[in-house]
Amino acid sequence: MNFLGVILPIATGALIGYCTNYIAIKMLFLPRKEVWIGKWKLPFTPGVIPKNKPRIASAVGTAISEKLLTQNDIAESIKNSSIKENAVSTITDFMMQDETSLKNIIADLCPNKDIEEIKDYISVILSGKIIDGIKRIDMKAVVSDIAVSSFHGLLTNPLVAMLMGGNAVNAVSDKICNAINEYIDQHGQEAIVPMIKKEIDDFLSESLKNNLAAVNIDEEVIRKALASIAEKLIDNNISKLIGGFKVKDIVEEKINEMDVKELEELVMSVMKNELQAVINLGAVIGAIIGIINIFT
Repeated sequence: MNFLGVILPIATGALIGYCTNYIAIKMLFLPRKEVWIGKWKLPFTPGVIPKNKPRIASAVGTAISEKLLTQNDIAESIKNSSIKENAVSTITDFMMQDETSLKNIIADLCPNKDIEEIKDYISVILSGKIIDGIKRIDMKAVVSDIAVSSFHGLLTNPLVAMLMGGNAVNAVSDKICNAINEYIDQHGQEAIVPMIKKEIDDFLSESLKNNLAAVNIDEEVIRKALASIAEKLIDNNISKLIGGFKVKDIVEEKINEMDVKELEELVMSVMKNELQAVINLGAVIGAIIGIINIFT
């Protein structure tokens, strides 16, 4: 058996195996569109992936959402990530800035709201509550106690005691009580509203940092409170938070939106070496078949 008779079958088998696998892999993506010869469509056009892209997109989306990236996986990732800590730090730092006030926050969150209208509304509501509270006080008893206390020393004098007896004190108390109630009804709002409005304006204009410090709430307390709130929100609402996050739909939509060439580049970027190994394996198998043919 001469040298050429040995090499030629092996080389031919290797070449055939290599080309066969190369063409098979290329036919996964090519041709990208249907090829027509007159009214006759060329078989195997378009390629396997272009022809079945919607089905492949759906299958990949399902596999990723059910096996690789489930809602539980997303939930655990969020809970164990630094999202909570970053959110707490960001909010706390914002609250502790000297220029951060409730007035600025309201202006940012409600740009179409007039801050003066808000203050007026709150002032009227609060003044109404205060007036209602004052009216519920037994004003007659208060005035009587004040009168008796004020005139206590004078009442030791028999003449004064006769003139300022219990009936007289009650009569005076009734008149004073009626006058106070009448004044509150007529002028309560106009007397109280400006004071409340000024207090609200001072409170809103003052920095959150100073307002919190006034009630002995420091930065560490805020951090702990926000961390507790964030943890409860995540634990109790994680399903709602990610309920609208449809991994399958997102993956399927993205694959369907991709051009076939982009899809090919994506696959090749991930599996180039593996696909080349398949092609090379075809050459090896072809060479082995060539060797077998030599001895049969």
